[in-house]
Amino acid sequence: MKKEFRTYFIWLLLCSFGVQAAEDSLYDFHWLDPDKAVYVLQNKIHKKEKSFFVDLAYVANQTATFQDTRGILINPGYFWHEEWGIEVLFLKYQNQNNAAFKNVKTVNSVVPYVRRHDQTMALGLVWAPFYGKVN
Repeated sequence: MKKEFRTYFIWLLLCSFGVQAAEDSLYDFHWLDPDKAVYVLQNKIHKKEKSFFVDLAYVANQTATFQDTRGILINPGYFWHEEWGIEVLFLKYQNQNNAAFKNVKTVNSVVPYVRRHDQTMALGLVWAPFYGKVN
């Protein structure tokens, strides 16, 4: 587990240093005339700085063998800077034994070992250097 986390962390650090453009960065297009510079390709209408956001989602687990798991996700956050923010994640699960669980119990007289998650909580640092919107 530690080795996987360390590998993921190193990969994340190596990949993150290549992206260093912000809204005020100069775009240097070599196919333009040398005396021309493009500063903004798209005007940014919705600023993230000093803004709150909330994500709500319905969760349905498709990989559990003996469980039907459903839940709700709540993910509020705050951007104190245009590129940096903080978020809190909360997941609440509801678990039920499915037909496979009941069949194994009935046919083999064995109760499968099932690990049931009730809830998940996390605190995260958000780095979002890109701007995007849905048209």
